[in-house]
Amino acid sequence: GTSMQGFDTDTLTVKATASRNGYQYRCVITCGDGSQVLSDVATLSVIMPEAVITQQPSDQAAVSGGIAKFRVVASDAVSYRWQYRRNENEEWFGTSMDGYRTNVLTVSVTDGRDGYEYRCVITGMDGTQVISQPASLHVLQLVSQPADQIGAAGGKAVFSVAVSDADAVSYRWEYCRAGTDDWHNTSMEGYHTDTLVVAVTENRNGYRYRCVITDATGTEMITEPATLTVE
Repeated sequence: GTSMQGFDTDTLTVKATASRNGYQYRCVITCGDGSQVLSDVATLSVIMPEAVITQQPSDQAAVSGGIAKFRVVASDAVSYRWQYRRNENEEWFGTSMDGYRTNVLTVSVTDGRDGYEYRCVITGMDGTQVISQPASLHVLQLVSQPADQIGAAGGKAVFSVAVSDADAVSYRWEYCRAGTDDWHNTSMEGYHTDTLVVAVTENRNGYRYRCVITDATGTEMITEPATLTVE
């Protein structure tokens, strides 16, 4: 006996699930005189769809010491298994990073993982597997540090920094007065870019400047300070 919707009517509604594939159903019909007749048996065949990737993982750029997240989106998926390889000439290995059995893999970013590739093996409801496209991890590096500057009062001094992937970070410049170790945000021209332009005044002699570089996950790296000498 079943308790599915309509079990005591002429129409039975069954929820199709993988476990019910091959289930058979029949109806016991009781007549007015109390006699019963059995219907023929009908079989439920559950069609199990394969997984379809609707969003591939994308390349990630992050600062060493931070994290990078690789995401895949798939329909009708029942399991995920992330893999990595060091370069395109190596074989793929299973990873045990956070989320390796979900659709989002979280990778601890280290200098040694620069150039690593990640992909996801997805199993569909039908048991077949589909593999995502690989996505690369790019560990952001400082290409150049700010350099000390000498300027004449009334002029301008320019401090700049270069990062291996400038589009993947944001910038915030800070200054420190001579003889102190207290850093403050500056609002000088370019303070949110890779190039800071400082108006040179006598009182800024010995001021130091540095840049706080932040990746998409909020992890920061700070440049070495550069000193302004006012002539």
